[in-house]
Amino acid sequence: MRIRYTRRALFQLDGIYDHAAGDNAAEEVIAATQSSIENLSSFPRLGRATDETDVYRIVAARLPYRIFYRLQDQEIIILRILRGVQPD
Repeated sequence: MRIRYTRRALFQLDGIYDHAAGDNAAEEVIAATQSSIENLSSFPRLGRATDETDVYRIVAARLPYRIFYRLQDQEIIILRILRGVQPD
């Protein structure tokens, strides 16, 4: 399945990368986040349902980031990416 990002999700992803850039583990953060999102291509129903209709959530591997997405036609739409301590 094709993966598409909302502007909001891209902005949040940029913020994660910017935050990680000052850390020695920046490459690991980027790779783990991307890997978690790319896994959705093969396993689109991997996430747990949320209170929002047709919105699912996964947690990035080994990271405190929650990735919210929706399945629409043949696309996975990444809606937002939040650090674990941020409210939904």
